[in-house]
Amino acid sequence: MDREDRGAANWFAIGVLTLQWVLMLLPSHPWSQADFPINDDWAHQASVAALVQEGRFVIPDWTATNFLGLLIWGAPWGWLLQPSHEVLRCSGLLAGLLGVWACYGLMLEIGLGARLAMLVAACWAAHPLYLSLSASFMTDVPFITASVVAVWAMLRYQRLASVGWLVTALVAASWAMLIRQTGFSLFVAFAVAGALQPGRRQRYVAVSVLVLGLLLLLGYPWLLERLHLLPAMRHAASEQVRESLALPAGQVVLSVLNWIMRLGLYLGLGAALPLILLAARVNWSALTRRKLLVWTVVSLLVLVAGYALGSSSWRMPLLGKDLIETGLGQRMLHGKSATTPLLWRGWLVVTVLTVLASFWVLALIVPALWRLFQQKAWRRPAGYVPVALAIWLMLQVAPVLLLTSVYDRYVLPLQVPVLALLAWAWSSQALTLTATTGPVLRYAGTAIVLGASLWAAALMHDYFAWNRVRWQWLSDLPAQLGVAPDQIQGGFDYLAPLRYHGGVVQPHPDGWFREPTPYALSIGGPLKQEVLDTRPVDTWLPFSPNRLYLNRSAQ
Repeated sequence: MDREDRGAANWFAIGVLTLQWVLMLLPSHPWSQADFPINDDWAHQASVAALVQEGRFVIPDWTATNFLGLLIWGAPWGWLLQPSHEVLRCSGLLAGLLGVWACYGLMLEIGLGARLAMLVAACWAAHPLYLSLSASFMTDVPFITASVVAVWAMLRYQRLASVGWLVTALVAASWAMLIRQTGFSLFVAFAVAGALQPGRRQRYVAVSVLVLGLLLLLGYPWLLERLHLLPAMRHAASEQVRESLALPAGQVVLSVLNWIMRLGLYLGLGAALPLILLAARVNWSALTRRKLLVWTVVSLLVLVAGYALGSSSWRMPLLGKDLIETGLGQRMLHGKSATTPLLWRGWLVVTVLTVLASFWVLALIVPALWRLFQQKAWRRPAGYVPVALAIWLMLQVAPVLLLTSVYDRYVLPLQVPVLALLAWAWSSQALTLTATTGPVLRYAGTAIVLGASLWAAALMHDYFAWNRVRWQWLSDLPAQLGVAPDQIQGGFDYLAPLRYHGGVVQPHPDGWFREPTPYALSIGGPLKQEVLDTRPVDTWLPFSPNRLYLNRSAQ
């Protein structure tokens, strides 16, 4: 494909990915009639509002992240329009779309063809957690976007030796690190992979990159402390790590193994659709019957193992927060209806397929990395890609494994390195590929992406449907009931702005903002209290909560 054809293919891919993103968002229209917080962004929005409306620079006490990069991203939106949740949510949606484009560019740079790279990026766009977190003003998606741009630009610098791409990579990596401290993994990955490359220039750039990363890592919190801007929750994650390391060695090992298995299954689930797309490009008829038989038998055994896990306590979802038994939605409200047979069996199917996908991710990546090690290929230019990707992934995984509580959204920053390593490993395998994608493969890939997009759009629609009903109801209830707003348990992000005060870092024994209240809203089923009223919710999926309940305590 010549340069003109590649340019046309790239613009076509960008257009398709943009259209997909917009169409997935249209049913939920999160930018209108949605001026309410999602998860932690009640604190983030307040920081932007303080800067735009009062000229005060505030790092919210609720955050444990560097946060500055998110404030830099959100402030122009607040100045140009207004610092409302709807406006800042649009900034998150744009960051999410930029991340999808960057994922496409990264897949191209690793070696996938334009059409396959577009399909993989489309699968990433349809990841339900990625789509839903884009519709918030949280650190997750902007951090991921900045990280993917940094890696993509650095790989282009390695190939083209262009200073412009090097500067782009460092700016994006710095932005990622000013959002979250784990952005330091980018600088280490670039430095180590570069130091292993031949040539004095590579080593000079590697040292410079590492120095820049260390300056940001150490200098930024030092500056915050001198300016008395260090947030109260700054050391919350490090405290969890210290608590974990204080346990007996055996418990630490078991805890780490537990998180490795759980994270591994989530990462395998996120790679399932790209795996199908990659497998469709293999000319299976060119493989020997013996190999086909062996891999078929192994896959069947893995499916049986997945069924055994799913039938026990290891049924997905294994991590709480955004993806739970009732579909997409935080555990913000008390009460949960009995899981329907359809949903319970559905999660069993998901668990089985997740185990199979996780196995194939390992089956592709581990042998490829082992060959790299055996052949000492990291010392050659081609070794830069896997070394940088592997270090990027490992350094982001490491701190998560020592936390006392891990939520499913923590998996998202790990997913792109896994997809990138998978693309690299697949392209390095000695597999006979089909000469052309052909109409059947094109239609199959399109059907996969279309199905994933519809699923993600439906989840998003239902998520915002019950949030709209909840917040509209909560706006009227205090006056109707004649009580103060904080006397209603309306969910985490409803009570948090009312009850959280800077410096308070310990939750109630029942959880954050779970203090007893006379009234409570519940979702998915009434509490064991007196039900005063209900409100219907217009949801699409059969297992989505379709009614909210107002409950009054018997006390």
